Amino acid sequence: MCLPTLEEGYLDPRFRVCPVSGGQSGPAEEDWWAEVPVRDDLTEYLAGALTTPEATEAPLVVLGQPGGGKSMLTKVLAARLPAAGFLPVRVVLREVPAEAEVQDLIEYAIRAATGERATWPDLVRTRGGPEATGAGAGHDQDGGRRPGALPVRRRRPAA
Repeated sequence: MCLPTLEEGYLDPRFRVCPVSGGQSGPAEEDWWAEVPVRDDLTEYLAGALTTPEATEAPLVVLGQPGGGKSMLTKVLAARLPAAGFLPVRVVLREVPAEAEVQDLIEYAIRAATGERATWPDLVRTRGGPEATGAGAGHDQDGGRRPGALPVRRRRPAA
């Protein structure tokens, strides 16, 4: 018997999408989503959402119940992103210092995954300057230390 890889065996969940402007507290409430249509094209949606110019302007936040698959989504997303255009780094928020800046979080995750110190700008430069994708997982289990459950942002790192 041969088990499929995570990338091969993952089934995209149904989901809802709604733009949110600053200061709205509604998205954290289940009832707020009642009127938002359910979608079943997650792979296509994320491909579009992560490659538009707007992806560099605002985070994509994934909300869901504990155990709903948010962390697994970050693993699958990292496996599915084309290496030629993205450098995915998965940051487990419950394993990093709460007070750290975003770049420090990324560098901490790189060090935890590889055992080596690398600055984010240096790593991106060695890869030829691809757009960077950072994914954080674990907000629902870290005591709410950070806003948003799963920020995913595509941007060029600071030099």
